[in-house]
Amino acid sequence: IRYQDTTYYNRHLVLHEGVHSLAFELFGAGGPSWYMEGTAELLSLHRDRVPTPSKQPPSGLSANAPVLAQSMDAFTINQLPRNRLDTPGWGRYKIVARHRDAGTLPTLKSVLKLPTALNGEVEAYTWCWAASSLFTQSPESREAFLEAAGRGKDRTEAFTSEFYRDVADQWPVLSARWRLLLHDLDYGFDWSRHNLSLSTSDSRASGSPIQMSVTPDQAWQSVGVWFPKGAKLRFAAEGRCHVSPEWVSEPAGITLEYNRGAPLGQLQVCVLPIATPAGATIPRLDVRPVITRTDVARTIAESTNSSDSSTAVLGSQIIEIKEPSWVLLRINLPAGHKPIASVNNDSPEAYRVQIAPTR
Repeated sequence: IRYQDTTYYNRHLVLHEGVHSLAFELFGAGGPSWYMEGTAELLSLHRDRVPTPSKQPPSGLSANAPVLAQSMDAFTINQLPRNRLDTPGWGRYKIVARHRDAGTLPTLKSVLKLPTALNGEVEAYTWCWAASSLFTQSPESREAFLEAAGRGKDRTEAFTSEFYRDVADQWPVLSARWRLLLHDLDYGFDWSRHNLSLSTSDSRASGSPIQMSVTPDQAWQSVGVWFPKGAKLRFAAEGRCHVSPEWVSEPAGITLEYNRGAPLGQLQVCVLPIATPAGATIPRLDVRPVITRTDVARTIAESTNSSDSSTAVLGSQIIEIKEPSWVLLRINLPAGHKPIASVNNDSPEAYRVQIAPTR
């Protein structure tokens, strides 16, 4: 272990090598590089003990424990960083952001094909960690990923082939989740907000209009069906939600604050192809606003000459499906957004969306 500039990263590397040691002790080795380095990175991301405001000992800790232990929160591993101060020197999110901006994010399958010797390449460790995080958090792969540890002695391609066979039926979903993960990874990312319901068993869209609510407590939210090539969709939306303690937004978003180049609170749509990308890198996600400020202005102008009392704003964009795809919606919020309680409990905060096929 080479000495690092930050205390955090020194501890991180000690934990990383400790996980390798544990894997060799329990399973004979840690599997091929993507699995061995991925699990080591996963379990070495940690949160140090911090003073607790309460004088009561942390849960599960004896009152007879040393005073220092009583005054601290537990040391925890497998923790995603809430901000840069959580993991100084780690820098994996910076690598993801750089490749995201350059359009060079790797496919999930290419991560599983990384060479046995990574030779300390930080970028490769980043992808191994991200894949391990995905596999342990996704219901389609968690059991298979954990069971694979027992085959740790096998560091050949056979290990990866067996794992792939175990999850092959769900690979389109895992590949789709991977694309969303790399698109959204940033400080504050929380898997509980990204537990998207997605399945290869989703039914085909019937062609009838669809209504759904999009809430701020979750990131991407699926329409619940898949759409065939050639389908064309048009959206209308209404509703309000808190996007910060100070601001309440409608579907077009607020232009006083932005998140990743788009108005905070903007209702966004993503067409996510079901087929897995064929090359070594994943195409950029096509994320667009559902309702624009121009749409809002047009609706206000039209409402002055109409008896229609509806407040829904019809989007001017028509989304064309170019290959079989899922359609997802979300409210544009920072990765670390925490839901804000509604002022009126009788009116849950959400955007109400109507999705209609069109020609």
